[in-house]
Amino acid sequence: MLRAVGLDSAAYSDAYVFGWADGNLDLIKQSAETVLRVARHILTDLTPPDELDPTADHTAGDPADPDLTAAATASPGDLTAEVA
Repeated sequence: MLRAVGLDSAAYSDAYVFGWADGNLDLIKQSAETVLRVARHILTDLTPPDELDPTADHTAGDPADPDLTAAATASPGDLTAEVA
């Protein structure tokens, strides 16, 4: 979600999160779902109403989110490759 404000944290976040979760990919997926859901709420609250897509569900998490999908399906080597 940092990408929404122009920040790219991919180079260090994957390895940090993988270490924090002690390699537990289920924990990473569950945590990512929660973080993404909350971040979407925050971004929606900060977005002026005239810029919101009226057809979008701004309260639900998107299970097809590329960041979440990558974290949930990555192997440990994938999560740490960018920092090596």
